[in-house]
Amino acid sequence: MQGAGFDPSVWDGLPPKDARHLAGLIVADLQRNHALLGEALAAGDRTQAARAAHSLSSVAANAGCEVVRVAAASVERLLRAGDVDQAASLAGELRHQAATLIAAIESWIAVAPAASAAAAATVRGE
Repeated sequence: MQGAGFDPSVWDGLPPKDARHLAGLIVADLQRNHALLGEALAAGDRTQAARAAHSLSSVAANAGCEVVRVAAASVERLLRAGDVDQAASLAGELRHQAATLIAAIESWIAVAPAASAAAAATVRGE
């Protein structure tokens, strides 16, 4: 998926079945933390929001998505520093980026039985 920053080559070397399984676990973690971030921000729970942002950053790193990792780390840093307004503003973009990453990984899972380079390039929008 173009613009997602998702690079399925991070799982090169894994058997395709294992790569798909790992991708599914990552999607579940992204979805959970994506939802937790929104809920925590809506509830005004800065600590929980920072934890969710930290988890999003870690999971994005495992998916090879530097854009989401950096944005999530920035949201976490801002929340821990007490800059809730700036964090909330950036969190809106982060939540959009995370949703895009989730969609990209789900698309990759759908075409990844052979985990071919051509399928990976298609998902990256090349």
